[in-house]
Amino acid sequence: MSLVDREVGSGMSLVDREVGSGMSLVDREVGSGMSLVDREVGSGMSLVDKEVGSGTSIVDREVGSGKSLMDREVGSGTSLVDREAGSGTSSVDREVGSGTSLVDREAGSGTFSVDREVGSGTSLMDREVGSGMSLVDREVGSGMSLVDREVGSGMSLADREVESGMSLVDREVGSGMSLMDREVGSGTSLMNRKVGSGMSLVGTERLGVGCL
Repeated sequence: MSLVDREVGSGMSLVDREVGSGMSLVDREVGSGMSLVDREVGSGMSLVDKEVGSGTSIVDREVGSGKSLMDREVGSGTSLVDREAGSGTSSVDREVGSGTSLVDREAGSGTFSVDREVGSGTSLMDREVGSGMSLVDREVGSGMSLVDREVGSGMSLADREVESGMSLVDREVGSGMSLMDREVGSGTSLMNRKVGSGMSLVGTERLGVGCL
């Protein structure tokens, strides 16, 4: 035997020293037919599987068989975004009930964030307003536009503080009057303002019925 075979059986190389017959050095302290990457790992496992069960990748290390690292410390079949959330729930649902999006956080299940602090099925525009109302209806009755705010139902902003069916020009004037008729009786033009109804400006002094 050569020196390299010293303390080794006849016909073995030094790399086989302290290893069984027919094994390479990379198999040292490893069972027959295993690569070094399998060292301290069971037969047929890669190093990435070290301390992990057979057929499991290193990303699954310290995780159950068939689970990705994303699932680490999370139940089987649950993504990392579901961590600390129930199974089958996305991260946006974290701290929210299953099947509820993050925008629904602190809102009821099946309700958008825009509905936050508003009843289910109500948009944020309706916040602090009854269900089915737009933001323009905020603090206004159902079915009214913002221009109707603080005005009765069916009135335009121009009619604000005016009776229903009147234009802004009719403000503080009776129904059906133009601005020209403001502070004048119905059917009287501005020319007749401060003049009797039905008189023209030229006729005011002639008829002695008032003057501009």
